[in-house]
Amino acid sequence: MSFLSDVEIREVLNKETVPEDRRVEITPPPDDKHIGPCSIDLRLGDDVARLRNRPWLFGFLPFDPTRYGSLAAAQHNWYKFFKIGERGLRLKPNETVIALTKERVRLPRGIFGLVTGRSSYSRMGLEVHLTQDLRQPGHAGHILLQLKNNAPFAIKVYPGMRIAQIMLARLGVPCTTGYDQAAASKYKGEADGIATKWFLDEELKGRQLISRQPAVDQLLNSSLMILTAITAFSLYQTGINKTSTTALLVATIVVLLLRVLTYFRAT
Repeated sequence: MSFLSDVEIREVLNKETVPEDRRVEITPPPDDKHIGPCSIDLRLGDDVARLRNRPWLFGFLPFDPTRYGSLAAAQHNWYKFFKIGERGLRLKPNETVIALTKERVRLPRGIFGLVTGRSSYSRMGLEVHLTQDLRQPGHAGHILLQLKNNAPFAIKVYPGMRIAQIMLARLGVPCTTGYDQAAASKYKGEADGIATKWFLDEELKGRQLISRQPAVDQLLNSSLMILTAITAFSLYQTGINKTSTTALLVATIVVLLLRVLTYFRAT
């Protein structure tokens, strides 16, 4: 294994004369001045997702991959998707946001990539990956970033910022099957996807419970929040009918119990 220098990077980057099994493709092509001695700068894209706590039971229940059997259920419960836009993205202290690079990267079977941050941003406490720095040979798509603000103050980032860099390394022998062709690859063909597919790991099969339908979750969540707000308002009012307040409390408890039961019900 050896890392590619800037000379070697320019030799294999977007060169039609280089065979496809050795060629690295990045679109849109990076400016030549953004190729470092052994890395290529990557810019922040516009699509991001905030990790959010479940909006019921005050986030008491943890993320449990055995309780989700569909991508839709995981997306609905744990992510808030949006575009950054020209106003930028404000990262609160200790907040983690999942993002994508502006560039799409395709790696051949003989080359893998390592993604890391840039010094200017790390000096302000901004991290661009948590554990996923490796990009397998055969990767094709945008690069997933995990933006983490380790600073005690908020940080703003904007689309187009050169927020990360990728180093390329050549394997001694090309792998037999690239990530885009391996049967066990969960994200092949969906390299732009942000949401986790942790629940599809083979060691979790057989332990899966019924995945909650987003529509059912949303109905129960909304009902619970509305009933809670009405009950709280009633309790602070004078002259409110005690029977009505009791009925609201009972209804709130019933909906809460239904919400918990839908989570714990097994197949």
